[in-house]
Amino acid sequence: MSQPLSPLERLLRLNVALTGSISAYTIGLLDHYTAEHRHFLSSGFIWPGRKGFLLKRTLVADVIIYDSEGNQIPMVQARSRGKYFAWPKCSHGWEFGLPIQSITS
Repeated sequence: MSQPLSPLERLLRLNVALTGSISAYTIGLLDHYTAEHRHFLSSGFIWPGRKGFLLKRTLVADVIIYDSEGNQIPMVQARSRGKYFAWPKCSHGWEFGLPIQSITS
């Protein structure tokens, strides 16, 4: 059984979900994020399989980012080189943004 969240943890999760929702449906729509990536951002970084909160101590999402060749890249390069995101504890992954071909057609 999981322990109840402290008020500070509840406030942190609310803040992450709120700012994630705003960025998912403003920046995410302009940058053509996939629906799954927008859902991850607006969920407040909740891992759907186990309802885990994927947030590091540095207040960034605890995900693995891959480039188009399948090489792992650091978080600071996600926007410029990131192609796929993956959960750190299982093999589930999703695309970061829509390919240019699907946007223009």
